Amino acid sequence: MIDYEVTTLCAVIEAVKAEAVSAGVGISGMELIGLIPRKAIETAGGCDLQFENLHDGLVFENRIEELL
Repeated sequence: MIDYEVTTLCAVIEAVKAEAVSAGVGISGMELIGLIPRKAIETAGGCDLQFENLHDGLVFENRIEELL
C-alpha cells in the first residue's frame, strides 16, 4: 500500500479476499509487513482486520516516539 487515504485498508483487504475467492481459496489470516500509520487502522472501522501479528510496535507513530 502506498496511500491509505486513496485506497483504504478495507478496500485492499476486500480486493485480496475477492481474488482469493476467484482462485478458489480462502484467507485464514493476514500478516503486516513493515509499519502502518495509526490513522490507517483507525479509519478501518467495520473492516475485519485479521492481522496475526498486529501490535503497538508496528504502528508508525509509536516507532517514531520510541526512537525520539
